[in-house]
Amino acid sequence: MTKPGLKKWMYDFILSICLLVAVAACLVYSYILESPRVKLFLARPDTYMALWLFLLAILCLMLMKRALVAKKTAEGQQEGAPIWSKLGIFTIVVLFFYLLLLEPLGFILSSFMTMWCMTGAYTYDLNAKKVNYRDRKILTLMLIKTGVFSFVSSYLTYWIFTSVLSATLPTFSLL
Repeated sequence: MTKPGLKKWMYDFILSICLLVAVAACLVYSYILESPRVKLFLARPDTYMALWLFLLAILCLMLMKRALVAKKTAEGQQEGAPIWSKLGIFTIVVLFFYLLLLEPLGFILSSFMTMWCMTGAYTYDLNAKKVNYRDRKILTLMLIKTGVFSFVSSYLTYWIFTSVLSATLPTFSLL
């Protein structure tokens, strides 16, 4: 999966370059999102996306600088942890399906399913050594909690964007 002997500073440097390329691609895509219905500049999807991507680009540059500084330290020369883990790959796959299903399923349903998968997986991974998920009651309770959190978050986000910011989000359609 990973090349043995890759140093910590090199992992950070590679990751920052990959993220900067992704930010550039997303910025190009964000200009396609301009919505003529939304009058408020900060509520437009292209502006909102560009703002977050700009902040991510700043973080990438900071990570790149930190990696280059760490190159000269003993800690930076240690062997690094793998960039890709099972949870990282799972996240990429879930986000791919989210984008794929956003139009046909609508914002609320696709966001709910995505958030439920992600919060469930990360909660399970975070607590797997401390909690016995083989017990069905504990697993069911965790799934209910993450499901409620996911539904409330998805609906609240939908409400804020449609009611408060007057944005148009995809809705469920059988066609």
